[in-house]
Amino acid sequence: REAWAGGRDLRRETFRAGSGDLRIVLASDGATVSGTTVGRDNQAVGDAVVVVAPERLPLAGVRGLILTQPTDQNGQFQIAGIAPGEYRLFAFSGLILGEGENPDFLRTHMTRATEVNLRPREKRTVALTVSSAH
Repeated sequence: REAWAGGRDLRRETFRAGSGDLRIVLASDGATVSGTTVGRDNQAVGDAVVVVAPERLPLAGVRGLILTQPTDQNGQFQIAGIAPGEYRLFAFSGLILGEGENPDFLRTHMTRATEVNLRPREKRTVALTVSSAH
């Protein structure tokens, strides 16, 4: 659940060969977030995309740091294996492929995020209000 090289957190920065010793720590204590995406009327909204992003967004996209999951037709979703920590959850309709993993895009939608602090092995259920991506 950690990856470091040359004192840099590789979950937030890109690894460059020769940048120092590489240390990777694996864990099996990931959290799970599940729930439903809803509209302003609190009714389920299907075919949305849920985004799980760390509270501190990286300057550039780092593969695997920002997670996305499409909902089913009933707005249901489940994302497992999330490293414990503080996150912002988003739900969007109309995302362009790859847009949900773009930190710059997410920064423009921060006021719509739901903040959560996930503990090891926690199972959290949430209802996320869907926002239009554009």
